[in-house]
Amino acid sequence: MGASKLLVQALSLVGFLVGFNANSEEIPTNKEGESASSMFEECSGLYGDGACVAYTKSSHSIVRARPQSNSAALHRLGKGEMLLVLQHPDESERHPGWVRVKAINGRGEGIISWIHRTDVVFPWEFRRVVNCWPVRSVNWSEDAAGDYDGTAGDVWFDAKGNIVEPDVRSYFNWTEYINDYSVYYKSGLFQIWKRQPPDRYSPTFVLDYARRRVRMVADSGQHKGVPLFRLHSPSTLKGCTQIPVMDETQRLFPSPISKQP
Repeated sequence: MGASKLLVQALSLVGFLVGFNANSEEIPTNKEGESASSMFEECSGLYGDGACVAYTKSSHSIVRARPQSNSAALHRLGKGEMLLVLQHPDESERHPGWVRVKAINGRGEGIISWIHRTDVVFPWEFRRVVNCWPVRSVNWSEDAAGDYDGTAGDVWFDAKGNIVEPDVRSYFNWTEYINDYSVYYKSGLFQIWKRQPPDRYSPTFVLDYARRRVRMVADSGQHKGVPLFRLHSPSTLKGCTQIPVMDETQRLFPSPISKQP
């Protein structure tokens, strides 16, 4: 089983599709769009593959044409959606509070756009789950796409966030992931990553434990009659004052040393 279909699609696009409104602010030209591609490559070269992306933290995040709150809204995103970050995986020094990201407009041109820093989380902010993990299993079902064969089945976890042998029959080949892969969490989002070298394997899942809900971002809706998720019983989490508990020393990437333009 290869990388998630969501990753294959996102990286092949090197951006995301945004609408184009002729009455909105001027959209950067294709020449600037090509610059956006080089800026993403520059970021990846400096910080490592997988480091130069960001994930939206709310269900009403807005990508804008300029680093201004009254600038044209290019796209409205739900929680957990992925953006490609340009130059530096953090906020801009020239435009504090804003992150430069790449988009693709309706004409297929790469463009530079912006999103509030408070609306995104970066891979370097995720931490490994080590205890009080409420999710017992998640259903991960995706159709085949391109070189990706697709996947269907459940991933099972113990209360420490470790991948474990399934409690019921599962098509997920869990044996090769027990020792090298872990759950990483931040701001209601979690993913399964290979620890060394960092390599994201799963799509993004959203955990809303207060409402006892888990969902996969960009869910295909094909679950073959099995539960979308299962939670550990309250007795399993007895004594937990924080859900989940992360090891603050176990991060996927080092935090950026300095801010960039």
